[in-house]
This record gives sequence, structure tokens and C-alpha cells, in this order.
Amino acid sequence: MTPSGKSYRGILNGGCIMAVARALRSALAKFHWREIALITCGILVSSYMFYPGCMSGDALFSWVEALQEQKPSYNDWHPPFVAYTWRLLNALPFIFHPHYADLFLSMNLLYWVGLVLAIRPWIHKPLLWFIFFLCLGFFPPAFAIVSQTLKDSLMCAALLAAYGGLLAAQRQHSRMGLIGAMICMFLAMAYRHNALLAVFPLALWAGHILCKNPASWSKK
Repeated sequence: MTPSGKSYRGILNGGCIMAVARALRSALAKFHWREIALITCGILVSSYMFYPGCMSGDALFSWVEALQEQKPSYNDWHPPFVAYTWRLLNALPFIFHPHYADLFLSMNLLYWVGLVLAIRPWIHKPLLWFIFFLCLGFFPPAFAIVSQTLKDSLMCAALLAAYGGLLAAQRQHSRMGLIGAMICMFLAMAYRHNALLAVFPLALWAGHILCKNPASWSKK
């Protein structure tokens, strides 16, 4: 029996989700328990304040596209990758209430992981480290961004995570940080095409990190 197009899509979506799950498990092993605690606290506070995220007209447009079952098609009126990301998240084996909250939580995960990586250089100075976490993470113009599942918010969260990953790659020679940063740079451009202007200097930085000592990357 030949698998249907729907079966192929299910296999593809399932494979993507499993790959992401394995990457998250590997990434968590690279974090100090205090960093994991701060990430958890950040997500909990964001959820308390904004859950399940503001559903504006733009977000609703992408959500409706993500719900298509038969022959899904994506319009470029809004970035198709937002709807596709939502579609992948909807295929997770557990369901949030309301269902569309999965993108809100994923965006917040990117935001808080990026922030914690950005302030990692001060982790050995606990008071200063915690002050940076509070002042940067809850700075109103930045914190308010994660209240809405819009392409702009997703781009900002991805850029912050890319910066944090590159900082970890440079300071700790973290291959996982470099790979994660590259993925986040792709996500930022997929969510907003004009993110290229912000991604360009990050890409130059990534190239500098790779070229600085290329032989050592193959050993880690």
C-alpha cells in the first residue's frame, strides 16, 4: 500500500519534532541548574502575565492556515513559516489549552534561553547576574514583545537566542551554541525577510568564530 500525501506529511512533521526534542535534550545538558531555574521562572512569569498570548488579526491569519488539514497552502500575505511552525507544534503529542498557546510558549522559551545565555559571562557573580536577568529580561519594551505571537516577536526572540548561542560558542567553544545560533538566524529571517539586516552582523560573527580555530571544532 502506497502511503498517502497526508501520511508523508505526518512522517515529516513527526521527524522534525523528534529532531527538535533530541536537540533540546542535548542543549539542556549544557546549562547550569541555576540557568534552568531562571529560564523556568521567566517562562512562568511571562505565562502568568500574558498566557496564552494576544491573538491579533495577523496571528489569527497564520493560525487559520496552520489548521488546514487537506492540501495545506500558505499565503505570503504573512510569513508562511509562522503558520508552518504552528502546524509543526500542533503535531506535538500533547495539547495546550487553548491549543494556539504552543507558539506563545515556544517563543518565550527562545527569549529566555537567549537572555540567560547572553548574561552567562556573569554567572559567577550571582548578584550582578541576577540583576542583569531582572533588568534586561523584564525591561518593559522587550518584555512586552513576548505577549504577542506575531512575526515581529518571533523574530526578536530568535535574534536574542542567536546572540546568546554565538556568545556561548565564542566563550566556551560550544558547538551546540553555534549550531543553535545558526538555526535561530534562519528562523529570524524566515519570520521576517527584513531580519537580514540584523542577521548579517551575527552571520559575520559566526564566520569569525568558525575561522578563528577551525581545526578544534571537528574535535568537539
